[in-house]
Amino acid sequence: GSAGLWGILVAASFLFLGTVLILEYCAQKSVSSYAQIFARLDHRLIWLFDLLYSVFLLIGTSVMLAGIGAMGSTALTGLILKLGSAALVLAVLRKGAAGVVKTSGWLAPLLVMILCVLAL
Repeated sequence: GSAGLWGILVAASFLFLGTVLILEYCAQKSVSSYAQIFARLDHRLIWLFDLLYSVFLLIGTSVMLAGIGAMGSTALTGLILKLGSAALVLAVLRKGAAGVVKTSGWLAPLLVMILCVLAL
């Protein structure tokens, strides 16, 4: 309903604002990777930032796979959906950073549209 649409709007706004702030920081500090950002923040804690970022990525991927698996009406279809999603994630990651960027360029707007349709 309307609460879902507001939630999507708020989440998208935070994502947009965070992205703008990070890109602005990267431009100011002339950095081009997360490792460089972490080193600029505090060189002594780069291992902690890297660990937190890695855990965030693993948790996000796990939640995505669990959600996709829950979409299946039976245990078998859930397993097929999980394995298919994992294969797609692996295929994108094998393409490197360029693959992730290209996929994000069309996947993020598609997901927002799907969420908006589901919220109606």
